[in-house]
Amino acid sequence: LWRDPDLKNLEILRASYITHTFARHAHETFTVGIIEAGAGAFDARGTTHTALPSNLFIIHPDEVHNGYAAIPAGWTYRVLYPDPAVLQQILLEQTGSARGTPFFPHTIIQDIHLSRLVFSLHALLEQPSGTLEREVLLHEMLAYLISQHASPTPRIQPVSQEHRAVAWVLDYFHAHIGENVSLDQLAALVDLNPSYLLRIFRAQVGLPPHAYQIQLRVQQARKLLHEGMSLPQVALEMGFADQSHFTRHFRHLVGVPPGHYAHSTQKSKTF
Repeated sequence: LWRDPDLKNLEILRASYITHTFARHAHETFTVGIIEAGAGAFDARGTTHTALPSNLFIIHPDEVHNGYAAIPAGWTYRVLYPDPAVLQQILLEQTGSARGTPFFPHTIIQDIHLSRLVFSLHALLEQPSGTLEREVLLHEMLAYLISQHASPTPRIQPVSQEHRAVAWVLDYFHAHIGENVSLDQLAALVDLNPSYLLRIFRAQVGLPPHAYQIQLRVQQARKLLHEGMSLPQVALEMGFADQSHFTRHFRHLVGVPPGHYAHSTQKSKTF
């Protein structure tokens, strides 16, 4: 797991798991992955998706999903986490108009040419190489992905009072990321009873409030670790009870302990 500072801090991962199951979570970025060996499965969009060798998997920003091995032998995969703004810019270049964020209707994609592009790019990013070459290969891969596999973004429904209430709660979580907050406090914030807030929050976000709060804290913790903050300080800043509490949730969502992540991402600064 590492970052490329020349590619807008693109995060890159190559991993193998047999028994580890990623808890339901979402990313701030796109997830563009490819299965190298074995088979992986994801529960997302109300169904289970299984990816086989050379299959690609695409997960949108804020799309709740989990991840686990689909066969006893486990799975090995490579992933790129491009920022939504990068894909938005490429879509603008292709269409000549600002159409927002590309939407990919299929979680699993079978495309031999795209598989080769992703494998080639990922292999290049594992070794020292020229900035221009990395930029070109990334742009070519994403441009092909968008042109061949993106669809018009689904029509946005009118914003209801319930959507606004959930949006306020989400904003509150972001503004008070390290603070302990009770369900009653959140319900009072949006003038709803706790049971109803729980129901509409889970329906819209795909996670209960506590799981979203933990995910948000882990996302911010990754940034702080990349910047060099110590593990105990990150755990304190993000509102975890102690370092073991932080480590447990971090590993559950990221797949590696925070110490390992910090070492890898700090090393990538001088890669």
